[in-house]
Amino acid sequence: MEKKYLDSGALFANDRKQNLKAPEWKGDIEISPELLKALATELKAGNPAKISFAGWNKVSKNGNTFISIKASTPYVSQQTQTKQPDKGFWE
Repeated sequence: MEKKYLDSGALFANDRKQNLKAPEWKGDIEISPELLKALATELKAGNPAKISFAGWNKVSKNGNTFISIKASTPYVSQQTQTKQPDKGFWE
């Protein structure tokens, strides 16, 4: 059985580049239901659905270089999160 790395993918050098405007790198990413749900929640709230990417330079078993990528929702530190006021008894 193939091991799945959800929210991960890879960018490979575009060896079929036919003009100067073609991308240098191409690849795919498989999004998990959890990440998709988080994005949909942001959209329903009227916010943009932002995805953060991290990348690592790697070399495949056959010697080809590629960029391994990981997608996630943007990092929000505990200090930058807005604290919701406690609701009073009558609210």
